[in-house]
Amino acid sequence: LLHKEGMFIAALSQLIDEYGWVSMIVAFGSDIFISFNDDGVIKLDKENDYAPVAVCPGVRVFCLHKDSKQDILWIGTDGRGVQMFCRGQELFGGITLDNVTSGTQKPVRAIYTDEEANLWIGTKGDGVIKVRNYENYNHGTISSSKTMNYTLNDGLSNNNVYCFLRSRYHDILWIGTDGPGFSYFSYKDHTVRSLSGKSGGLIGKVH
Repeated sequence: LLHKEGMFIAALSQLIDEYGWVSMIVAFGSDIFISFNDDGVIKLDKENDYAPVAVCPGVRVFCLHKDSKQDILWIGTDGRGVQMFCRGQELFGGITLDNVTSGTQKPVRAIYTDEEANLWIGTKGDGVIKVRNYENYNHGTISSSKTMNYTLNDGLSNNNVYCFLRSRYHDILWIGTDGPGFSYFSYKDHTVRSLSGKSGGLIGKVH
C-alpha cells in the first residue's frame, strides 16, 4: 500500500483467518484501515507500531471512503447503514438507512462524497440513495427534501450498486452496477442515465 509517508507492507493472513476476507484497505491519517466482509474494521495504529485495533466489530463491512471535505472515514455496513469514524476519536454515530425517508436495510456497497456536499450511498438491491447537505445531519430523521433514491425506474441500469467515480472530463458521476450497461448521474440536469446500444451492451458487472 502506498502511503503518504512511504510504502506500507504488512502480513494479513492472521487477520484474515480471524475476520474473513478483506473488502477494502484505506490509509487515513497516519493509520491503515482494513475492512472485512465478515467482521468489521481493523485499524493498524501507527502510534503503537501498527498494532491492530478493532474499530467497528460485529458487523459486516463492504466499503470505506475518505470524505473529500471533512476529516471523516465513512464505513459502509450490512444492515447498519453508514458509520463515521473521525481521526483521534471513537466511532461516533452515523446514518442508518431507516432514518432516511426512503429507508432500506440493504447492504451498503459504495460510498462517495462530492463537492456539492452530497453523500452518495450505493446499496445492493435498492439502488442509489443521495443525501444532500449531509454535513448538517444531526442524527435524526433526514427529511425527504434532502434525499433522493435512484433505481431502475429512474434510469439506473441495475439496483445493485458497487462503486462511484467522478468523471475528470465531464460533469457526471459514473455508477458501477451489476449491469447490463453503465450508468451515470448528470450534474447538469440532475438525472440518471445508462449507456445503451452496442457500447452499453458490452459492459457487464462493474465493481
